Amino acid sequence: MLQALVVLLWAGATVACLVEQARTGFVADDTAGPVQTLISGLGAAAAARASRLRRLPVRTRRAWRLLAAGYGLLLVSGGAFAAFPSFPGPGDVVRLAAVPVLLVGLLSLTDSPRSAAERGRLALDVGVVAAGGFMALWYFSLGPLTLVHDVPTVVVLTAVAYPVLDFVLLFGASAALLRGAAGVPRRVLAVLVAGLVSLVVADLGYAGAALTGTDGQDSAAEWVLLLTAFALLACAALEAGVPRDPSPVVVAARRTGAPALPLVAIAGGYALLLVVAGRSGLYPWGGLVAGAVVMTGLVVARQVLSLRENRALLMTDHLTGLATRPAFAAALDQALTRAGRERRLVGVLLIDMDGFKAVNDALGHAAGDELLVGFARLLRGAVARTDTVGRLGGDEFVAVLRDLREADDAVRVAVRLLDAMRVPLPVADGEVAARASIGVAVARAGEGERELLRRADQAMYRAKRQATGWAVADDVPPTDDVPGGVGAQAVLPGPVPGAAAG
Repeated sequence: MLQALVVLLWAGATVACLVEQARTGFVADDTAGPVQTLISGLGAAAAARASRLRRLPVRTRRAWRLLAAGYGLLLVSGGAFAAFPSFPGPGDVVRLAAVPVLLVGLLSLTDSPRSAAERGRLALDVGVVAAGGFMALWYFSLGPLTLVHDVPTVVVLTAVAYPVLDFVLLFGASAALLRGAAGVPRRVLAVLVAGLVSLVVADLGYAGAALTGTDGQDSAAEWVLLLTAFALLACAALEAGVPRDPSPVVVAARRTGAPALPLVAIAGGYALLLVVAGRSGLYPWGGLVAGAVVMTGLVVARQVLSLRENRALLMTDHLTGLATRPAFAAALDQALTRAGRERRLVGVLLIDMDGFKAVNDALGHAAGDELLVGFARLLRGAVARTDTVGRLGGDEFVAVLRDLREADDAVRVAVRLLDAMRVPLPVADGEVAARASIGVAVARAGEGERELLRRADQAMYRAKRQATGWAVADDVPPTDDVPGGVGAQAVLPGPVPGAAAG
């Protein structure tokens, strides 16, 4: 409800700015200033509310407390600008003081890299984004300041402080997007960063207008950017406070592919170079910049392809083509997050093949690999297309069952797999009946990945002890239309003499 109010306020003020720009050629501070103050107040209150949510981790609440303080400084700066319109003035002091507070809050919100390699990749990606941002800041703000003469030193220093501090804020925003945040949905983080970037761009125009003596007669574009910044910051704080019961705490997924943000920064930097080169003439800079753009594009494309290949090797089992342990963990985390948000059920099948060691010993490892590939094919055929099946290693398999209508559906999938195992698999010029023990568990409200897998593992070992083929976790209700003995009937002995449970 409050988010809709923020959007309506932003839209109304934006239209008013555009109308006044068309009528008078500029936008006075009192046109959109009160709306900016109101939106800032809503954002500060929402951030303070998010800092008191007990369902969020302590570190996340502390970060929102800092962000609320930064929002509050932005709110105070709006009133100070209205009371003291001269440049520089108290409003500028408060506005600039908000930047380090927002930066510390933003960095406190994000995760820390776990390894030296991850820290190195993050540093390189953030460096690329910062370099692209510096190109824009230099061209639009810092560079023109070097041409300014006969302006009081305090005015120049204040005007320089805006792009410099905004550059630091841009650096922190890019780090936050690349690192992700614990306890915060990625869309909230993206909206928060978008608001800060919009604030940075708005400051470029403000500092330039202050140096030329036209502050207080800003363009509609500057006011729209400023209003957009405050509206996005408010919406991010409001979204962070939306209850998500009974979903688990959302954790931004760590990505192993090429992050998009550095690529966007590279594209933006070269686009600016092309525009500047075009204005100065095609020779000599036009052709040189165009060639540099093509070379960089080819290098980046090659890097993206290499990263995709590495990701495929990491996320796909080379023998069976199923998901690996990291891919399965990511799929389960995504399924649990979505299930909590949309109130759907998620089930897990934890599967351990029985008699696999005997097949390996009697027929050789090549035959064992054939059995694993055949069993993987049966497992894929037993689940829905939207489900994820993986190999945890050796003869252990797993399946993530999404969008279950009821807990019984997970049991039916296990029985369907056991029924498929009635048909022996071709192995080493002969046939071997696959045998397996299956543990079934359905996620409870707010349950995390580790606890769900623990219950599925317990059910699987109970099935192995009882030789029933499958067993369910204690909280999965019995299923009337699934006969209890079908699992035992489906566990057929293979042709290998003396095959025992693995």
